[in-house]
Amino acid sequence: MRYHGTIMRWDYELGFGFIKEEQTKSEIFAHIGEFETENPPPRDGETVSFDIVSNSHGTEEAKNIEYTNRRRKPVAVDIETEEDSPKNLSLWLKGMVAALVGIPLLGAAGYYGLSRWQDYQAEHRVTGVMVDQVADKMMAEREAWKRAVESPAQRKSASPFKCDGRTHCSQMKSFAEAQYFLGLT
Repeated sequence: MRYHGTIMRWDYELGFGFIKEEQTKSEIFAHIGEFETENPPPRDGETVSFDIVSNSHGTEEAKNIEYTNRRRKPVAVDIETEEDSPKNLSLWLKGMVAALVGIPLLGAAGYYGLSRWQDYQAEHRVTGVMVDQVADKMMAEREAWKRAVESPAQRKSASPFKCDGRTHCSQMKSFAEAQYFLGLT
């Protein structure tokens, strides 16, 4: 059964309100989703028709709400026309021209994008190789420094000279001995 009523206390932010039913004067809960259209939103004082159902909480709720004081939009009617009519022919020609122009443009854009992508990939492959080369050079330099740091200690131990506390060149007996004590060899 269809009921009629007036919208009362509508909350625009929350999207719900109440409808005062005409015969019983009771207030029925209404949600914005139950209206036939949500734009513009319901306003207090508008008259509506609706169905009443019990929700899961056992309270009455309005469903299938329709405005009685608003005009409905006319329903669009499809008009069948002859397939060979000039209007359909011009639409077909426009579609063909769009396809003949659009498909090559789309192909050109795809080709351009692919070539840019390949250039980008090639550039980053070269960068990757350069990074590997720099890393190899750094590792080689590190190994050279390790050998340079470790070698004086090994050379000192292999030297015929012994550290006996001499610190001045005048105390040295030979040039080789001076180089040993000063850490130059």
